[in-house]
Amino acid sequence: MPVVKLAPNEVCMNSAMSACAKAGQWEVALSCLSVMPAMKLSPDKMSYSAAISACEKGGQWQLALSLLTVMPEMKVTPDMISYKAAVRACKQASQWHLALVALSPGHKSLGGALAPELSALLALGPAPWAEDLRTVLAPFLSSWRENPKRPTVVLEGLGKERLPGVAELVLSYMMDNKVEANVIHHNSAISTCEKVGNWQLAIGILLRMHEIQVKPDTISYNTAISSCAKAGDSWQALNILRRMAEVQLQPNQISCNSAITACEKDGQWQMALALLGMMPEMHVVPDEITYSAAIGSCEREGKWQLALGLLEFMPEARLMPNEYSYSAGMVACEKGDRWELSLNLLSMMPRMRVRPDRINYNSAISACATGAHLELASQILQHMSRIQVTPDAVTYNCVIAACSATGDSTQALGLLRRMADVQLQPDQISCNSAITACEKDGQWQMAVALLGMMPEMNVVPDEISFSAAIGSCKQEGKWQLALGLLELMPAEGLMPNFITYNSALNSLHETDAGTSLFRHALELDVFPGLLERGEHRLDLHDLSSGAGILAVRWWLAEVVPQLLADDAKPPRYLMIITGWGKHIKDGSESQLRRAVGELLEDLGLAEAVRKARPGSKEDAARAGLFVWGQRKLDPL
Repeated sequence: MPVVKLAPNEVCMNSAMSACAKAGQWEVALSCLSVMPAMKLSPDKMSYSAAISACEKGGQWQLALSLLTVMPEMKVTPDMISYKAAVRACKQASQWHLALVALSPGHKSLGGALAPELSALLALGPAPWAEDLRTVLAPFLSSWRENPKRPTVVLEGLGKERLPGVAELVLSYMMDNKVEANVIHHNSAISTCEKVGNWQLAIGILLRMHEIQVKPDTISYNTAISSCAKAGDSWQALNILRRMAEVQLQPNQISCNSAITACEKDGQWQMALALLGMMPEMHVVPDEITYSAAIGSCEREGKWQLALGLLEFMPEARLMPNEYSYSAGMVACEKGDRWELSLNLLSMMPRMRVRPDRINYNSAISACATGAHLELASQILQHMSRIQVTPDAVTYNCVIAACSATGDSTQALGLLRRMADVQLQPDQISCNSAITACEKDGQWQMAVALLGMMPEMNVVPDEISFSAAIGSCKQEGKWQLALGLLELMPAEGLMPNFITYNSALNSLHETDAGTSLFRHALELDVFPGLLERGEHRLDLHDLSSGAGILAVRWWLAEVVPQLLADDAKPPRYLMIITGWGKHIKDGSESQLRRAVGELLEDLGLAEAVRKARPGSKEDAARAGLFVWGQRKLDPL
C-alpha cells in the first residue's frame, strides 16, 4: 500500500501551537514557531499570538514580550490578541512598567503603535496603575495629538471590552492635556456606556458635551436613549427624546424605537402607545420594530386586547408583523389567561407568510402550560421536531411546566432524561418544575430523589426546589422527612422563606412539630400579612391549607380571647379571609377555604359563621370570608 506524505502548512502549525497554548506547553509552542521558516512556512499573526499565549500561561513574560517586539521586524503586525496575551503575562509577573515601555508609541520595535495595545492594557481592568491613569496614558499623548484617529480607536476598543468608566477617564485626560475630544470621541464613549446599559454615565457624557461646546449629533442622542432602553429607564429616555427637539435635532426611527423599548422594559405601556401615536406628528414613520416594541409593552402588562389590536393594524399601516411581533402578542395573551388565542396566533403565522421560529413555539407551549394543557404542549414539541425547528432548554422547560401544572410526573421525568439525550443542560427551572410535578402526583420518593440528584446534574437547588420536595412529603405523611429537609437548607446556604414554611406546615400541621414550627415562623415574621389590617381580621391569603389551619388555631387561642377581654373597645366583628383561589372560576371552594370551614365546624363554630359568596359586597374587597357579628361572639 503506497505511503502518502502530507506536508504541514501554516494552518496545521497554528492549530498545534494553539493546542500547546491551551495546555501551557510553551516550550513546544516556541519549537513549532522556530521551525516554521525551515519548513518554508511564514508565521502570521495567529502563529505569534498562539506562541505568546503559551508563554503567558507558562509564566514566561520575558519571552512573551520578546515575541511581541519581534513581530514588526518579521513584518507581522500585532493585533489585539497578541497585545492582550503579552500584557496579561506582564500583569501576572507584576511587570507593568515593562509592559508600558514595550507598548509605548516611541518603542522602536513596534514603530509607533496605534491604539489596540492601549485598549489591551486598559481592558484588563483593575491593576496597580488604575489609581494613576496618567502613567498609562502619558506615553501615548504625543501620538494622539498627531493623529486624532488613535484615541477614537482606543475608545472603540474600550467599548468592545465594556469598560465605560475607563472610557470616561480617557476623555477627561484628553481634555486636561489639550487633546481635542470631538463629537466622534464622545460618541464612542457614550457607545461604551450603551453596551453595558450604564445610562447615568452616558447621560453625564452627553451633558458635558454641551458644557465644553462640543455639539452632540443625532448619534449622540440615539446612543444615550439606547443606553436608557437597555437599563429600562423610560423617564430618562423620553427626557432625552424631548431634549432633541429643544436643540433642533430631528428624531428618527432609532430614537423613537429606543424610547418605546425603554417604555416596554419599564412596564409603561401607556407611554409606549402614546409615543407610537405621536410619531407621525414628529415626521417619523413607524416600522416593524416600532410596533413590535409597542406590542411588547402590552405583553408585559397582559394587555392582550391592545396587543392583538396592534397586530391587526400593522397590515393597514403597510407593515408585516414579524416573529417578534407575534411572540409578544402570544405572551400578552398568555398573561391575560387567554392561552387559546396564543395558539390561534401561532396557526395564523404561516397564512401571513411568517415562518414561526423557536421563540414562537416556546411562547405557544408556555401558554399551554399556563392553561394546564399538557397534551397540546407535547404535540407542539413533536411538531417542532417534524419541521426541523430544534427545541432548546426553554422549550423543554415550558413542556415540563405543563407537566407540573397537570401533575404528570412520569412525562416530566421523561423530558428531563430526554434533555440529557439531546445534550441540553437542565437548569433550576427544569428540575423545580419536575419536582413540583412529582409533588402533585403524590410521588414523594421521586421528588426527594430528584432534589438529591440536582448537584450531580450541575444544578444548584434553591428555595423553590426544597419547597416543592417538602410539599411532596405531605402526600404520605412523611412529616419527619419534610422537617429534615427544612433543617438541611441552612447547610446548603439557603434560608427558608414564606414558600418553604408554607410547604413544610402543610405537611406538619397535624403534629406538635407543626405547631412549634408555626410559632417559630411567627417569630421570624415569615407571615407578616396575617394581622396586617387589624387583630380582628385574620388574612390567610396565599397560605397552604395546613399553614392556614395552624394560623386559625393560633388566632382563636391567643389573639381573639384578648380582643374579647377588652370591655372598653370590643370588636364589632371577627373575620377570617381565605380567598377563593386565584385559578378557581366556577365558584367552587379552594382547599384552604374548605379546610378552614371544616376546622370551624369541628370547633363548634359553624353556626356562628356567615359565609360571603362571590359577588357580594363583602367579596368586593377580598373574596372568601368567614364573619362573626357582634352578637355571635359568645361561642368563641
